[in-house]
Amino acid sequence: MRDMDDAVIAGFFDLRQVLPEGDVADPGQWGAVGLGVSVTDEGRRGSVELRWSPSAG
Repeated sequence: MRDMDDAVIAGFFDLRQVLPEGDVADPGQWGAVGLGVSVTDEGRRGSVELRWSPSAG
């Protein structure tokens, strides 16, 4: 995931692997969900970032 170099933990999950194609009205809109956890200000502040990336068909 771009710009997540300082994250303590980061990853993504491809939703197309768990959703049956026939059950989704617009399969082009289902892609990956990403999550990143960062610690800033010398450990005094944390942030969580959630990202969405459609598959575009």
